[in-house]
Amino acid sequence: KAMECSEPTVPNAWALPSGEARPCVESDASGLYKHNATCSARCQDGFIPTVNALVCVGGSFQPATFVCAQPATSPNIFPSAGGATTATVQWTAGAPNGCEFSAWQLEFRNHGSATTTLWQAAVNCANLVI
Repeated sequence: KAMECSEPTVPNAWALPSGEARPCVESDASGLYKHNATCSARCQDGFIPTVNALVCVGGSFQPATFVCAQPATSPNIFPSAGGATTATVQWTAGAPNGCEFSAWQLEFRNHGSATTTLWQAAVNCANLVI
């Protein structure tokens, strides 16, 4: 008989109105999962799971668990008028909460053209209007 996995204990997981945590969409009262069964991660409103799902393999979930993290908040951006060849963009970071900053990307759109709704990566910063 294949070993079963026990439902993980996850802070801020979705819960029944009674307060009983149900971190997996497939949760039932037993909290047990058969070999190869999936636990689709589920969090309370305002939180996001760090993985989509766990899979029961030989009595252990892969990955072992997940976290219900708060999403990051948006930064506050303060663009300033630049010259013909320069522009300055400043910002204050939003709260990272459960996220980790890895990169930023400057994008622009052509002002006054038919493609004003299309944002694209700034290459060599040519023709930028901020």
